[in-house]
This record gives sequence, C-alpha cells and structure tokens, in this order.
Amino acid sequence: MPHSMNQPCIPYVFCSDPNYLDITLVAMRSLAISNPVDLTCFLVTTEPMGELHLNQFQALSKAYNFNLTLKISENNFLSSLPVTAHITYATYLKTTLPEMFPEFDRLIYLDSDIIVTKDIGKLKTINLAENLVAAVPEHIPERMRTLEIQNYFNAGVLVFNAKKWRENDTLKKIALFSQEDPARICYADQCALNKVVNGYIQPIDPTYNYLLNARAPIPRNLFDDIKIFHFNGRLKPWHEKSPRFHRRLWNYYGIDRAEPITKDLMFPWPRISANGLAGYLLRTFN
Repeated sequence: MPHSMNQPCIPYVFCSDPNYLDITLVAMRSLAISNPVDLTCFLVTTEPMGELHLNQFQALSKAYNFNLTLKISENNFLSSLPVTAHITYATYLKTTLPEMFPEFDRLIYLDSDIIVTKDIGKLKTINLAENLVAAVPEHIPERMRTLEIQNYFNAGVLVFNAKKWRENDTLKKIALFSQEDPARICYADQCALNKVVNGYIQPIDPTYNYLLNARAPIPRNLFDDIKIFHFNGRLKPWHEKSPRFHRRLWNYYGIDRAEPITKDLMFPWPRISANGLAGYLLRTFN
C-alpha cells in the first residue's frame, strides 16, 4: 500500500534470529490486521532466512497489502556483547536500529512476543521533545536499585527518537556499559537501555504494552482498551502449559502448522478482523 504523501513514513521494526521467525510472523500478522492503513514494516535478522520463511513473510505482506523490507544486521558491536541460552544477539538488535536506518528520524520497535489488537497509529505522533525513547514504565525496584536509576521501562515497545539517538551517540554508550558493567545487567538490552537513556524517557500509556502475567487475570474493564498484549514472561503462549487465555489470543492470529504453505504462497489463515477478537476471547473469562 503506498504511503500517504501528507506525513513522513514512520516504520514498525521487528528483530529476530532464525529460532524466532515463526513467532515474529504471528506478531506481524496481528499488526497488519489491526493497522491496515499506510503500514510499513522492517524485519531485521541476525542472518539470512531460509526459503520457507522468506516465502511466508512475502506472502504475508502480499495478503495484507503492506510494505515489508527484510534486512540483515551487519553491526559488529553485537559480537562483543554477553549472550546466554535465552539472550541472543537478536536481543540487542533493537539498540542498533537508529544507526541501521539513518533515513528515519523516528522508528517504532515491537518485540516478537506480542499481539497487536487495536490501531496503534498514535505512537507515530507522540511528542518526544528531547527524549531518546518513549516506552511503558515497569516498576521493578530491585533493578532500579542495581542500576541506580529512578525509573525503569519495558523495552518490548519503543518509539525511538532516532535523530536524537544518533546525535547523542547512544549506541556507543550502550555498548560500553554492557561490556564494562555486565554484573548490573539482569535483562541484557533492557537494563542497558534503561541505564543509558535514564532521564530521557517519555512514558506512554500501558495499554500500548500490556505486560501479561500468567498468574494475574486481566481486569474486564481494561480489556477493551488494551492495544498490545506482551507475553513478557518465560512461559509463552506457544508453550503447552501457558494460560488458556494466552493461548487463545495467540492462536487467533497464528499459523495452522498442519496446513502446508502452498506454491502460490497464500496463507491458510482466514481474513479475520480485529473487531471479531473480543467475542472470541471473552468466552475465556466465562
């Protein structure tokens, strides 16, 4: 779909390694269904994807008529950062995005373990002023004490002031902190981001990054306002033991893996609309 000439393009960006491409596909589909107008996406990967995934992402952009560009990260600073079994180089990719896309003054980053259920276009017009990012606050006192900061945010949904980010050499500062003070980093990129951009964060409404707790139900009066559900815990909706509500929400936008991807590259998914989600999910509460 061609972009409107009345405003600059502000893309949504996902980052993934090969192990998370199936997950990213579902998240991107939910975004496309809920935001069908002037949608531009980038997918940044740590290495080239295989033919099957390439065909799937191309089919997705064709089916929902949006612009999608695939890009492989070539930032050398990733190789110097600490990784674990759960924290890969792809985790840090978001911190490189403003340098990777110098043509954009603003970027919207989305984690792959999310589902977008409403229009999130207002993120494009948030007043960032002199702030480096806009994000949803997350109150975690022990991390704030460890990092010696007054506020903490979740990095699953970020609006980058990419121009200011580059002018402040923020990526270099994140790399230095990650390398020189790893003992204070509990959650890799998120802790490094919080420390380095502390004091330059624009808070956004929690409905744009609603953190799902496996043990806490979602208040019924809040459900209709949530725009992005974020499965930020270790138990993900594609895990067998995840809560029923999480699995139903994920499966509503998911891929039927029993169905083969046909040669014409069209998905076996129905053309659902976001308006049909509430009735489908509310049965979970009963």
